[in-house]
Amino acid sequence: MATGPIERTMVVAAATVRGTLQGTAWVGLAGAALVYPAIVAAIASAGFSGIDLLGAAETLFSALFLPVVVLLVCLVQGVSLFRTELEDDTLLYPLKRTVPRPSLVAGKYLGFLGTTLLALLPSAVVGTAIAVAFGVGPTVATDGLWEAVVLLTILGVVAYGAAFLLLGLVTRSALVIGLVYGFLWETFVSLIPGPIQRYTLVYYLRGVGSQLVPSGGLGRSASTLTIPGTTLGFALFALACLAAASLVLRYTETLPSAAPS
Repeated sequence: MATGPIERTMVVAAATVRGTLQGTAWVGLAGAALVYPAIVAAIASAGFSGIDLLGAAETLFSALFLPVVVLLVCLVQGVSLFRTELEDDTLLYPLKRTVPRPSLVAGKYLGFLGTTLLALLPSAVVGTAIAVAFGVGPTVATDGLWEAVVLLTILGVVAYGAAFLLLGLVTRSALVIGLVYGFLWETFVSLIPGPIQRYTLVYYLRGVGSQLVPSGGLGRSASTLTIPGTTLGFALFALACLAAASLVLRYTETLPSAAPS
C-alpha cells in the first residue's frame, strides 16, 4: 500500500490517466490530435503547384497547433483535473484518505502530462513527417526541425497545463476565461507587432523555435531568447502555478464556504 508522498503522487497520477482514457473520454483528445496532421495531409493531397509544403506546415504548427490545438486541449484537460470534482463534491474522498494536497496537485498534473503528451507529441511529429515526406520548396532542410517540434510541444503542454489546472481551482468560469484568453490573447495579441507580444506564452515558444529553425515558418519570429533560459522559465512558471494551486486547494477545502467562485 502506498504510504510515502512519492508513492501517493504516482497513485494519483495513474488514477488521472485512467480517468482520462476510460470510456469515451479519449475521443475528444484523439480528435484534437488529428487536426494538425489531417490539415497537412489535405494540403499535400490537394496537389497545389509549387507549394512549399514544409514551410506551410511550419506556419501551421506556429500559428495553429501551438496557440489553438495545444491550448484548447490543455484548457479542457487542465481545468477538468479539479473543477469537476469540486463541483461534484468528490474531491473530499482522496483528501480524507490522507493524500497531501501537494501530492494531489502533482499527481493530477503528472497524469495530465502523460495523457496529453501521448496525444499531442505524435500529432506534431506525424504532421511534420507528412510535410517532410511530400514537401517541395526552398525550406525542405530539416535541421533542428524535429527538435523544435518536440520541445515546443512539450513546453506548451507543461506551461498551459499548469496554468489551466490553477485556473480550474480558482473559478467556476475557467473554461470561458480560458477560451477568451486563448483566442483573444494567445492567438491574436501574439501576432501584433511590438512589445505586447512578450506577455503571451506562445511568443516565447516561437522564440525557441526561431533558435532551432532559423528559416521557414518557425524562423520568422526573430528572437534573442536562449533555449536553456526559456526552457527554465517555462519550468519555473509551471512550478509556480502548481505551488499556487496547492495553496488554493488548501484554502478551498479548509473553508469551503469561502471557496473561489
